[in-house]
Amino acid sequence: MRLRIPANRLFYKILLYFLSLLIPIVVIGVVTYVNFVSEYKSEFAARSAMSLRFSADLIDAHLRTVQEAGIGFFSDAKVNGLLKPDDQYTLEDRAGLLDILQSLKRTGAILTEFADDLFMFIDHDKVYTTSGIEDFEPFFGRVMSYGSFDAEYWRRTIRSERVIDILEPSTLRTVRGSGIVVPVIVASMVRGNNAVLAANISVESLRSTLKGNAAFPSTRFVALDGRGRVVFGMEDAADKESPIPGKLAESFPDGNAGSLELALGGKDYFVSYVQSDVYGWKLYALTPMAEFADRASGILNMIVLICAVLVVIGLSFSFIFAFKLYTPIQRIKDALADPGEPRDDPEPASDDYGEIGHGIRRLIRSSRTFELQLNSVWSEYMDQTLLHLIKDREIPNEAELHKLFRERLGFAKDGYRVCNIHFQFKEAFYEHIPDEDRIVVWSKLRKLIGAFLGVHFRLYVLECTRHLYVCVIEPGEGDDDQAALRKALDEFMRTFQFDLQYCIIRVGIGQVREGVRGIGESYKEAMLALQHADGASDCEIVQYERLAIRPSVLYTFADEIKLMNGLKAGEAAVKEKVSEFVRQHEERGASPHALAVLLTDLYRTGLRFVMEQGLDRDRLVSEEADGLLGDSDEWPVRYENKKEMLLGFYDRLAAELGARQQTYKANSLISAITDMIETEYGRELYLESISDRLGLSPKYVSRIFKEKTGMNITEYMNRVRIDQAKLLLSGTDMTIGDIAERVGINSRTTFLRIFKKTEGIAPQSYRKAEWDKNGTPATSGRNAGADD
Repeated sequence: MRLRIPANRLFYKILLYFLSLLIPIVVIGVVTYVNFVSEYKSEFAARSAMSLRFSADLIDAHLRTVQEAGIGFFSDAKVNGLLKPDDQYTLEDRAGLLDILQSLKRTGAILTEFADDLFMFIDHDKVYTTSGIEDFEPFFGRVMSYGSFDAEYWRRTIRSERVIDILEPSTLRTVRGSGIVVPVIVASMVRGNNAVLAANISVESLRSTLKGNAAFPSTRFVALDGRGRVVFGMEDAADKESPIPGKLAESFPDGNAGSLELALGGKDYFVSYVQSDVYGWKLYALTPMAEFADRASGILNMIVLICAVLVVIGLSFSFIFAFKLYTPIQRIKDALADPGEPRDDPEPASDDYGEIGHGIRRLIRSSRTFELQLNSVWSEYMDQTLLHLIKDREIPNEAELHKLFRERLGFAKDGYRVCNIHFQFKEAFYEHIPDEDRIVVWSKLRKLIGAFLGVHFRLYVLECTRHLYVCVIEPGEGDDDQAALRKALDEFMRTFQFDLQYCIIRVGIGQVREGVRGIGESYKEAMLALQHADGASDCEIVQYERLAIRPSVLYTFADEIKLMNGLKAGEAAVKEKVSEFVRQHEERGASPHALAVLLTDLYRTGLRFVMEQGLDRDRLVSEEADGLLGDSDEWPVRYENKKEMLLGFYDRLAAELGARQQTYKANSLISAITDMIETEYGRELYLESISDRLGLSPKYVSRIFKEKTGMNITEYMNRVRIDQAKLLLSGTDMTIGDIAERVGINSRTTFLRIFKKTEGIAPQSYRKAEWDKNGTPATSGRNAGADD
């Protein structure tokens, strides 16, 4: 021992100098660790609140969709015309019950994404389901058995005055299995009878919605509905006996969204809380505090590593300066030693050279990991930069993008050509291919295109929009370039020849353009080529250079999207917009043939919308008009005739969309509120009672009604009551007090004030003017003037 570590003051002095560096490193490390945990908690709180808010809005959207779908079902003309208690049906009426079931199926199809087991009843005899009509007692006893709600409970729901009611979670057993659901009830008055429609929202699907947005797999969730009932707890879907929900509610007494640290069940959690705006559901996300320690463990490992390295270096230099005995091999070994990195070597090293070899292999693995991360960041940067470029936005640095093409992709020329490949999947693809397989196919298309065409060209592939892939290609030389590109694309198409039953593939090829800015120009040309595909086959390649069009009538992808959005929004002025678009190109002096091609493009856009929406094509366009509008190569051009037919087509399409919108107009929340006021104006109605019956918050109901009608609910209610009062004033001799009470205003003074404010004159003056004009009505047994 004395030979290896003798009592040398220089050795200990040098060693202490090196070890003293550990003190500031430890202090800095601890401060960094504390700050990191604090900042990470703050960032996590913001992300968690955003995630919970998104989930809360999604749950509100689900519940609101159930409500609106229920209102829409009861507002359906066929349902209103046919639905009544079973004992009131005649033999002729029963023949039309199929229409009610069809309407119920359509409503169920709207809700199939998040709700199922839809049923409806209007009496205690029959229950209408999407699969048929069931007897009331057997249905709730065997077909759909709720753990918390028996048949007697469902009888009582008919007498409830609530328009929508969200029940507490309950176990549901059906022939398909069992599970915990949240029943949602929508009630309505149909031809003087109360009818009830119910849908079940799976608690497990709500839990999955929250888990899908969780930052950590260990995060647990607790959900309470608007009445404070537990929808699901941390472990069980209906953890009603657990004290945790109560403690969570006490921790956020003011109901404001926020985050805090809380001890629950012997464990420390970071709790985030939000409340949904519409239905008042309370959502809690509980993340173990250990997760934050795990995230910050790297800092502690770094401190330990630095300290260990300093100790090693201190000892090394101490021995070197004190004894001059360490060799370069020993120093390399110490430098490669990494106590914080796991040792996954197949077998321990037998000597110092083996240790050095293990260390070098670990460095190589670290380098490869870094390279993968760098490639991921580079690819994301390229995607975002190219998207900005082709969407006519400013890019950060053209020279930098050009440099990336050269250094990362090996491009050697200043010219670029863009080739757009679009996949359109047929109905058979969605019917025969399972969901998980479809996702795999979509995720591999970009790599498949890059791998196949990369054999022939240097290129970069970008997924611009869903199923539209933009290939930036380095062009070849002269005519050989186009021939080689066409050959490569033909081979690419042939690889899909056995899959054409599932998809349609179209390729648009732009021209070679100089400079980075030329990518955007070539992209627009490729998109224009795609738009001029004639649809003659399921595999089609269109070159911009071969299109017989003039630049003055470019029908861009943005123009098509704008027109499609207008059609989807049901704009009534779509015909005028199309006419204005055509007129602008006429004023530019485009040739009749170019304008005729534009009309064909506009027609194909509208026709694609018709097919996507399942509209009756024969009702919108005749066979003759379809032949003329669909022919872009007609010569000589019958432009005016073609233009007239196109505008007629869009005129009929706008009328069809208007009719469809009118059918669903009664589904809105505003319709439900106005119907309630117009039928029950004689009762005491207030904003709070209306919102309570609708199952919504008063603030939300008031805001939506004001936005849609331009007046608040009280103003609308007063208008309805005063209109009814005017009829009674002019048509009867009832006293002012009786009329006020009849229209729901219990105070005669209040009635006089509201009438004077609304009509500008007093009720007595209005009655006198009406009687003078139309004559005094028959008396009702009371002296009208006694109360005046």
